[in-house]
Amino acid sequence: MNSTTIESIIKPMSAEQIVATLTKLQSSGVNVTSFDLPTILSGLNITQIEGLLASNATVVDGLLQSLKPAQLYTMIGNFQNLTSSALIYGSKTNNTALMQTTESTINLLMDKINNVFTDSQLLGLFSIMSDGAAPGTGSKKLVKICYEMLAGFLGGVLPASTIALPARLATLIGSTLGSMFGDYPTSKDIVPSAIFVGIFFIFALVHGYIWLKNRSRGHKFHHSLGLVFYSIMRVIGFALRIVWSKHGFALNVAIVSTIFVVVPTVLLPSLNLILAQRYFTWMHPSYGSHWLMYAFNDYLYFLVVIFVLMTIVASSVQINYFLSQKHYMMTKQVIEAAAVVVVIYSVCSVCLIAFSTFVPRTSKDKKIKTFQASWVKSFGFTYWVAKDAAKEAAEAVPEDMKHAIRVINSTVYNYETVNEEQEATEGHTSVLAHTPSIVIISFTTLLLFIADMFRCFATFKHQSKAHQSWIFEPVVMYVMYGAVETIVNLVYIFSRIDLRFYKPDVFKKAAIAPASDVDAEAASTSDASQPEKDESLVEEQEK
Repeated sequence: MNSTTIESIIKPMSAEQIVATLTKLQSSGVNVTSFDLPTILSGLNITQIEGLLASNATVVDGLLQSLKPAQLYTMIGNFQNLTSSALIYGSKTNNTALMQTTESTINLLMDKINNVFTDSQLLGLFSIMSDGAAPGTGSKKLVKICYEMLAGFLGGVLPASTIALPARLATLIGSTLGSMFGDYPTSKDIVPSAIFVGIFFIFALVHGYIWLKNRSRGHKFHHSLGLVFYSIMRVIGFALRIVWSKHGFALNVAIVSTIFVVVPTVLLPSLNLILAQRYFTWMHPSYGSHWLMYAFNDYLYFLVVIFVLMTIVASSVQINYFLSQKHYMMTKQVIEAAAVVVVIYSVCSVCLIAFSTFVPRTSKDKKIKTFQASWVKSFGFTYWVAKDAAKEAAEAVPEDMKHAIRVINSTVYNYETVNEEQEATEGHTSVLAHTPSIVIISFTTLLLFIADMFRCFATFKHQSKAHQSWIFEPVVMYVMYGAVETIVNLVYIFSRIDLRFYKPDVFKKAAIAPASDVDAEAASTSDASQPEKDESLVEEQEK
């Protein structure tokens, strides 16, 4: 008995009779699952199909579960044609009963998707919809296709909101996504994310206050402004997790959230590298002020920016486009490479500190003159520099000394400075040494290195969300990006890096003087003698 014969037998029957017939055939030993169900259903009307789906009969559910993904895809297409035609006809003829029956049939099918069809069937359906793309790619497009599929049942007659995306489909789409450090947020992420939104907002205010207070006194440490920018990015990043947790498939939010998660991971190591470079210049002025050092640092910053952009692009491509397994692995390798670069980058500051310690000083260092911020009398938490002290100190430097290398302040002098000895030592409340500075850079670098190592390790774990390991748990991310960076910010604030690592501003260009003192004197003499010449001329004319 083939499918065509079965179709001709059951076509005139009611839904109850069809169920009874199929059950009887199954009891008699006929393998009903071998029938081509899409072909059989295509010959039935909307009322018969509604009755079959509503029956919840074992034989019907068994037939549905026996469908191969390709058959399921065909059956859905047939259902779309049937329901959309029925709704259009019912709308034109004002046949309310037909429209209600059709809407009920659609809802029953959604219920079967949620409770009857197997995971392998639905995953196979996803594969067909995505043209065989690697699982986990093109999730944004896949969600769009699923919504279009639902809209196809309605024929444009009923609003799309009439049918919600089956939770089973949403769960399966989510389970196929690649694992992400911090996992995909849920309602459980709202509280911890809100806590860190508050913490980093406070940090933004504190760093902003320090910058404004220093700026009002002529003390320019713009890295505090950079920390404000960093803190705001963290605020936005954690706030987006709250938004994302409420809208699981807000994939545009997911992309933006990825940006605000990745970028701050390189901002703090960049700040540490700048601080380490200033310490290095204090130890080795000739090396630290050399153009090669600046060029190397600029190249390093540029390289890291490129890799961060590559990470963002690769993550966005995974979400927005269907990729083959080969291209999917290529995007993963890009993310892995970027993670490794960030880890290496995070320890560059400590390497520079070590380099400055072990590299011997050169004869050039001994001959060079430096200009230290001698007006910074303390590195204390409550200390603020005197107003306009930086400007006055810079103006006091002779013109022929303004080639001096600008370095951070210390009461321990490594080289000859252009500062007056009395000015350099007077008013200091304590010895301003930089051993604590080494500890600050090393400690914060270690914390950032650990956080970056966790994320780097996670990128090499090629797992889906459904089978991910502990390293992708949200608590790991909150510890590394939340708690660890909170400690780092507290160290920056209480150690007053704005004083400890402050480097004097660039000297202003001197005003253009007269060509020579002789010329100036001659000009003034000429001006003074001019009235006498005019008076003698008048006397001669009167005579």
